Amino acid sequence: MFKPLLVLSLFMASSAFAQDISKLENYKNSYLELKDGSSRYVGKCSTHESYEKFYFKTTKILQKVVEPAEMSEVQLQAFIKKVDVKLMKMVIKRLELDEMAGDRASVIDILRDYVDDISVDSITHAIFTDLNLIRFNVGVGGGNGGYLVFNQVKEGAQTSYQLMSFTFDSELRYCDRAVWLQNL
Repeated sequence: MFKPLLVLSLFMASSAFAQDISKLENYKNSYLELKDGSSRYVGKCSTHESYEKFYFKTTKILQKVVEPAEMSEVQLQAFIKKVDVKLMKMVIKRLELDEMAGDRASVIDILRDYVDDISVDSITHAIFTDLNLIRFNVGVGGGNGGYLVFNQVKEGAQTSYQLMSFTFDSELRYCDRAVWLQNL
């Protein structure tokens, strides 16, 4: 009885992590070198910011660009409530801002002290039309930043979020199978 349970738990644990298929790409096969010395993403993650207006488009601006350091406590609370505190915590965790700030820092403190600017959009995908996508554009560290795309899933009164893709300074860090452009 113990052996089947162990095998089942290993299978379930591996399938929980199997969604990130960004490791199938590397710089050589997913970026095109341009004549001016820059590069452009040409990989398989359809929600990479390079594919805006090609595979996906912004349908609604949920939060225009704001600088948390310039916002009052009340404004930051309203922003967090509008976005959903669960989702904001997921963004903070993925960017590892919680680790920099320490255990005692609140979401408001982390936004104010570690985020240069942030905006939030609702996006629609041209191929994967059944997804309800929310995209964060987060500037950190005086010139660096990332895009995080989540799928919002509503089950009755409960709302959950699944990370679909994460890029930092245009480098693909995570891409879920659900937005991958190639069947595996």
